[in-house]
Amino acid sequence: MPTLRARTLPLGDLISTSEEWVSRLEDAKYQFVASHLYCGRAVTETLKAGETIGAEVAFLSAGLGIVGQ
Repeated sequence: MPTLRARTLPLGDLISTSEEWVSRLEDAKYQFVASHLYCGRAVTETLKAGETIGAEVAFLSAGLGIVGQ
């Protein structure tokens, strides 16, 4: 979704930019489970290791903050 790219946000102060970003997130047509969106060997191995030791895995997203799987 082009609207969920930070580079498409209008220039503004922290408050107005944050409000615009949150508005766009709320209006997003699709939502994904983080473990289905993030992929690759590092993620696969991390999820497997977390499962093996019973640990919760979370992702650090630049646009969403800390996101559980």
